[in-house]
Amino acid sequence: MTKLLHIKIFILVILITLTKVDLNAQTVLSATEDVCSGETRLYKVEGFAGSTIFWSVQGGTIYNGGSAVADEDGIAAGIQYSEAIVSGESVIEIVWNVVAGDYVVNAYEETASACLSADMNLTVTVSSLPDHSLAVSDPTICPSGTATITLQNSVSGIDYQLRLDSNDSSVGSAVSGTGGNITFDVTPAVNTIYNVYAVNSSTTCGIELTDKSNVTVEDITDPIAVCQNITIQLDATGNVSIAANQIDNGSSDNCTSAASLTLSLDKTNFTCADLGANTVVLTVADASANVSTCNATVTVEDLI
Repeated sequence: MTKLLHIKIFILVILITLTKVDLNAQTVLSATEDVCSGETRLYKVEGFAGSTIFWSVQGGTIYNGGSAVADEDGIAAGIQYSEAIVSGESVIEIVWNVVAGDYVVNAYEETASACLSADMNLTVTVSSLPDHSLAVSDPTICPSGTATITLQNSVSGIDYQLRLDSNDSSVGSAVSGTGGNITFDVTPAVNTIYNVYAVNSSTTCGIELTDKSNVTVEDITDPIAVCQNITIQLDATGNVSIAANQIDNGSSDNCTSAASLTLSLDKTNFTCADLGANTVVLTVADASANVSTCNATVTVEDLI
């Protein structure tokens, strides 16, 4: 009876969710796995209680109990970690902090009677993450306005999803990269922070961009006051009055409509004492109490 008949059939399992994947133990495995750079995965080998499982990995770092394990080449050439089986299995973590490429996870069992299993090999393809250093704009909008967030230098083949930074919930639909700038339109009622999650459409590897968009909702811009000069005539009693809209010549504001601007004059009533040129000041205020002024000349005539 050969040595292999004394060894329990081993199963190398990728623990991606709660589902176990049988990778056909005791033969050189041809199975492959796709992971993203920086991702952590769990790997398990089942064996006899009292056996020792020997692990090695090309690329990546083996972790056990949350800490990176020391290289154990002194125990056996190429072995990075070994563990005596107590409960019938050996589980490790591998953090794939490596450049994109193909790497191999290897494990084998040695029983208490020194019987060795065949190598169990798993080829792991590591895909790179999207560029997370892209910049996004920080627009300022008027209350009830729409903000356009611009992401600079998007990459073709990458999908970009705008999210609320407070809970990472998606805002609108993802936008595919074009190789140039792309935009997202939002209508926040208050100051809001957004982040962008970038996903490679082929590998599904994703990462949140480092830069965040701070959208400020406020009106801090003064209106533009525009005046015009006018000429008026005294009435039979020697008096005349004017209104602010007679001096206004198309004042405007970035947030408040022209019809909703508040106009006022520092002088509205004129008498015989004001004959000739008079300087008046038009004050224009928007809905957020931002104010600007302009001067106009009011020429008073007595034609009676």
